[in-house]
Amino acid sequence: MPRASERQHYSSLQWVTSLLHNKTLDEVIEEADKTISITTYNNYIKYLSTLFEYAIRGECIERNPFSGMKLKKRRKLNSFRSVFTQTELERLFKAVQGENIPFKRWLLCLGFY
Repeated sequence: MPRASERQHYSSLQWVTSLLHNKTLDEVIEEADKTISITTYNNYIKYLSTLFEYAIRGECIERNPFSGMKLKKRRKLNSFRSVFTQTELERLFKAVQGENIPFKRWLLCLGFY
């Protein structure tokens, strides 16, 4: 019966192999940049870095290709928002001015929040 550390090592290798799909590490990183969330990307980098550190301690490799790799930072939601010009704001508020249904004005105001 394999020891727990050997089972963990084997499952780590299976995970890395399934992640690579016969691609280079650079190809996997480039693809991940486009297809997965920032949190998942950062978790992969941390996990792979830990795995390669384990391989260094076991004298399987000499250096960790993930060493020094920067994790991505989340952008705040408001950094994605575009700003309306003064003219656009005037046009939006004129469109609902005189409306007999107050929720339209409130929706417009809430949209800016």
